Amino acid sequence: MIGQLTLQQGIHQPTAAAHPQPVANPVAANPEVTYVVKKILCSTKQEDETQRRKIFQAKCRVGEAICRLIIDSCSCENLIAKQLVEKLQLPTQPHPSPYKVGCIKEGPTIEVNKICSVPISIGKSYAELVNCDVVDMDCCGILLGRPWQFDVDALYKGKKNSYIFTCDDR
Repeated sequence: MIGQLTLQQGIHQPTAAAHPQPVANPVAANPEVTYVVKKILCSTKQEDETQRRKIFQAKCRVGEAICRLIIDSCSCENLIAKQLVEKLQLPTQPHPSPYKVGCIKEGPTIEVNKICSVPISIGKSYAELVNCDVVDMDCCGILLGRPWQFDVDALYKGKKNSYIFTCDDR
């Protein structure tokens, strides 16, 4: 019998869709009572921890190549991987004030002695020439730090793990 399930006074009984038949005393007809519990979406709010410990990662285009991009508000410099500069044959210049960096690649400190103007594009609407220090790193191709965030006046939305900034007055 094809029918609907209805709940009447805590008793679960099948009824035919076309010909419902009333039951005079449902408890007398079936002494076993079945209760249907409806789950209501009324739970306490859980804090969303999915983005709390994640860094902002994306992909960008440098010339014709697509590479990994990290935006890090704790980095004091914009960096590009030495391997990417060599692969794309990007022109470099001597760094005006060389310095040493640690914690980018396992091992000893790394000397930063070259800079590169990198043509970066993200999506269809953002393209810019970003000055980056050339370093031997393996975490990503490009790491944009506070200098880039300052230049574009970027606003970081932590819970959404997204950046908002204006490019070309748009």
